[in-house]
Amino acid sequence: MTALGTDQLAGLDRVSLEQLNDRAALMHRQENKYLVDAADFSAALGELGEHFDVLDIEGRTAFSYSTVYFDSEALAAYHQHAQGKRRRFKVRSRQYLDTGLCYFEVKLKGTRDRTIKQRMVYRPDEHGGVTAAAQAFVQRCFQDVYDQVFDHELSAQLAMRYRRVTLVGKHSPERVTIDYDLEFQRGDDAAVATPGQWLIVEVKSERGRGTADRVLQRRGIRSSRCSKYCIGLNLVRRDLRYNAFKPTLQSYFGWSSPAAPEPQAVPLPVPVAA
Repeated sequence: MTALGTDQLAGLDRVSLEQLNDRAALMHRQENKYLVDAADFSAALGELGEHFDVLDIEGRTAFSYSTVYFDSEALAAYHQHAQGKRRRFKVRSRQYLDTGLCYFEVKLKGTRDRTIKQRMVYRPDEHGGVTAAAQAFVQRCFQDVYDQVFDHELSAQLAMRYRRVTLVGKHSPERVTIDYDLEFQRGDDAAVATPGQWLIVEVKSERGRGTADRVLQRRGIRSSRCSKYCIGLNLVRRDLRYNAFKPTLQSYFGWSSPAAPEPQAVPLPVPVAA
């Protein structure tokens, strides 16, 4: 592991996937995101370990993910995020490469900035595409949450792979995900890898004021506007309005303006489920 080694997690108690779902499924939640240097996060692990266990599946604490984001050709989801719209959506399929599980997921923003996540089981061979059943699922989600018709035709706009460690609150419904080794890809183009020292840490809690938020903020780490979809799309495309994400792109991802040379690309292996 590049940024977060198993030795750094050795002092944390373990929790199973079943226990995670019992304690902190959090399909309706508030989210705060942080871009954290790996060394700074490692320094915070001791304190976090007093309040959190680490997800362990068959002796592993870090897992590989493959995610494909879907959007309209006009990038309605991207622009809603860039403009800070109160109502906005993300649609993706996600494959857990270590287990082979796959889901089609819809995330909507509800009242008071709450995230409402809904998902359906997907077959691995459906990953990366939108089936008729998946399109109907998006429509139902929109109707249930917004009482609106979803009138966008979806297609794959961004693929990504990354590694994730998940912490689960010992005594409160809270979850922390730590993503690293991110690689983004558009279509058949080569992938763009992000700098290895930066972690995307997401704190998911009922009210948005979780224990992990307090631990990070006491260390001077502030939340950041960091949508993996929006950041990744800017790293693989040079034709987007990027002002909302420019500080994050420049400070953490080695990004330069579209007038600069294309970012260095690396081959992205084809996902293979374990």
